[in-house]
Amino acid sequence: MVAKGSSRDFNATLAQSVVDRAMERDPAAASAEYGGEFRRDIEGFVSIEAVTACVSRGVYERAPQRGVIYNAFVDPSGGAGDAMTLAVGHQDHARKAAVVDALREVTPPFSPEQVVEQFSSLLALLQL
Repeated sequence: MVAKGSSRDFNATLAQSVVDRAMERDPAAASAEYGGEFRRDIEGFVSIEAVTACVSRGVYERAPQRGVIYNAFVDPSGGAGDAMTLAVGHQDHARKAAVVDALREVTPPFSPEQVVEQFSSLLALLQL
């Protein structure tokens, strides 16, 4: 099942003035943020062929390696409205490329405290 609608369709308490101001500033971004529309102005920025060429088929997560310096990014969530995500990667200097080694997503509902523990366990393995 898919539900598609604007922010105001799903949240009547959102002030129309907020949406109107955003539409005045950047109609494409506001249509995506508040209108439930896919970004049409940037969909051709990177072709699907270019993205596919960067993907290692069959690799879903890479094991930690000694001597590699990892970086991580977390997009936190309160556990009710949206997912909480973690990305871990490193710089491959020989290939002059950034490598995404692990991605984690936990969808709501969840306990933020438990997800932080899970994510921390992974980061501890990487010495982050």
